Amino acid sequence: MVWLNLKPLATLGIITAMITVITSASVNAQCCCSTTRNMAYPQIARVLFLVGGHEVHDSDKLPKMLANVLEKAGNFKVRISQDRDLLNPGNIRNYDIVLSYTTSGTLSAEQENGLTEFVASGKGFVGIHSAADSSHNSDAYWKML
Repeated sequence: MVWLNLKPLATLGIITAMITVITSASVNAQCCCSTTRNMAYPQIARVLFLVGGHEVHDSDKLPKMLANVLEKAGNFKVRISQDRDLLNPGNIRNYDIVLSYTTSGTLSAEQENGLTEFVASGKGFVGIHSAADSSHNSDAYWKML
């Protein structure tokens, strides 16, 4: 019997899928939203990669792996952070895409407002894996998802 270690292949598949989704979010944010069609966008999308919550799967390794792949593609500048205050309106405006790999946690009213206004303005949001198990206190977050 031959045993194969499929974990590297599965990880590669996950990263490929994420890059596809993030690229799609970047393209949609840049050209498809009626509120942003006439806005100028940089050639490099600024990504806030929000991480945190329960340590599951490869939550410590995956963000770094994905950030490296995205930055090597040349179209993304990625900041990995656990600081949810970066979602506040004054901070989130420095990004084009929010990539969320979080589990549990809550959003303050200011963080919720910043994120939902960000998305409503045509910017991108990509929730990975447990993004649907985050911010249970925020009805606006759930409606956005």
